[in-house]
Amino acid sequence: MKRTLLAATLALGFVGAGSASAGLIINGGTAGNVGVTPSNDVLDTYTGSPIAGAFQAELQASAATKLKIEFLGKEAGWLNTFTLGGQSLSTASTVGDSIYVDVVAGTVLFNILTGGAGSVANGANNDPATAGIPDFWLGYDPLNSGSVILALDDGGANPDDDNHDDLVLRISEVPEPSSLALIGLGLVGAGVAARRRKA
Repeated sequence: MKRTLLAATLALGFVGAGSASAGLIINGGTAGNVGVTPSNDVLDTYTGSPIAGAFQAELQASAATKLKIEFLGKEAGWLNTFTLGGQSLSTASTVGDSIYVDVVAGTVLFNILTGGAGSVANGANNDPATAGIPDFWLGYDPLNSGSVILALDDGGANPDDDNHDDLVLRISEVPEPSSLALIGLGLVGAGVAARRRKA
C-alpha cells in the first residue's frame, strides 16, 4: 500500500511538472549566428561561441504561460527600452534585472523603442539588411534549455554596430506554482515513505 501511494504521488508530481512547460518558439526568419564572428560583446562573454538563431523572426508561446525576461547586457549609446505587458527593461538596467509577465498563446506582444532609430515590434521584425531601421535576432540559449536570447540592433545594419548587442535579453518560462507544489508533494511523499520504512 505504501509503495503504491509513493508511486502515485511521484507520478502526479512529474505529470504536473511536464504540463507546465508551454514552450517558446522562434518562428520564421532567416537563419544566422550571433556572437564571436560576427562579434557581439555581450554574447561573446556569455558563451564564448556563436549562437545559432534567426534574423527577422518572431517569438511565440505555444500556450499561455508566465515569462521571465532578464537583462544580460548592452552596448549602446542610446536608451533602448523593451516593453511587454506594461513592464520594461532598458539599457539603463543592471545585469540580472528581470520582469515577469503573463502571456497568452501565440505571438508574444513586445516592442522595443530605441533612442535614435525608432522602434521594432515582435511580429513585425524588420529586415536586418536595411540600414537605419532597428531589428532584433532570436536564438535558443545554449546554456539554459528552453530559454531564448533576444539581441537588438538599434542602428539597423550599421557597420559599426557590432551586430545585435545593443540590448541583450534572456526570455524564459516560469514554472506554474501548482506544478511546483505537485513536485514538492511528490518529494514529501517520498520522504514520508522512506521514514516509515526505517521505523
